Amino acid sequence: MASEAGDRRWKRYTRAEVLAWVRKDRPSRELDLLAPAALWPRLRAGFGVGAKADVLVYLLGMQGQPSSVSQIATAIHYTKSSVRNAASDMSSARLLRETDGRPAEFTAPLGPWAELLELTSSAPVAGAPTSVPVWTHWASLFSFLAWVTDWADRAKSTTGPQVHLLASEARDIVKRGGRTLQIEGVRTPPIDRFPGKQAASGLLETMRALADWA
Repeated sequence: MASEAGDRRWKRYTRAEVLAWVRKDRPSRELDLLAPAALWPRLRAGFGVGAKADVLVYLLGMQGQPSSVSQIATAIHYTKSSVRNAASDMSSARLLRETDGRPAEFTAPLGPWAELLELTSSAPVAGAPTSVPVWTHWASLFSFLAWVTDWADRAKSTTGPQVHLLASEARDIVKRGGRTLQIEGVRTPPIDRFPGKQAASGLLETMRALADWA
């Protein structure tokens, strides 16, 4: 479908048959960029695909909470230098606000941006309705789920001594995704409560907590 639409980069991956779960009908070429959930592609359409648009959508999603270069880079998966340069440029242009402390933190003035984008802002009246999307670390969460899915597929046929190795991998997966789960407020049990082979149970409890959060 991408190749037929004119993107030659996908040509090498095309196949003759169309998988059963792929929709046959073609959606409208007119993109709906005005819905609050489309804020990210909307800003990319306006500012181009790059660090500046992505830094802005992240800071708007933080609802006025200051964020460091490191936090922004972790969220949008750019290098720290790219984020630092983009945020500094936008701060110089007064599109963002930079704090006086060190390390510097950045905010996007929610009220003016919400007015410009015709989104309802919660600022400056506390408790007022808002349609500015709240940032969620979906990329990192989906990466975590991909690790779990791969682990679960291999666990179905694992027996004998390999069970211990699989349990160790389960512990590593929980620790790897732990920071993101903590940031998002997912109330997971400490993996240290599940020694040895019980780490698989710890991963299961983590997934239950994530399901409840979602």
